[in-house]
Amino acid sequence: MTVFTHHLTLSGTDKRKNRACSNDVFKYPIEEIYLGYDGTFSRWETRGFEKWEPLRLSLSQEGINEKLYLICNFDRGTSSNRECFDFLKDWMSS
Repeated sequence: MTVFTHHLTLSGTDKRKNRACSNDVFKYPIEEIYLGYDGTFSRWETRGFEKWEPLRLSLSQEGINEKLYLICNFDRGTSSNRECFDFLKDWMSS
């Protein structure tokens, strides 16, 4: 993740499509930053057993609502999603 004043550039691997990806996410359409399980990612699906939780950005732009899930620095069943969540909350308020 590369952080700019008004947007983020996210780079990584889309595991579901098995390909590299990079996306710019601007601050203004982000309506919610959520850390935890939901209908898309359950404890069972993540197999995290509470070692990590999914990080979700809810975006809304021009009447289109989307959800973007992040898994930051995944390694051996853990992630830094809690730290990313805290950082993004601060970034949104600046």
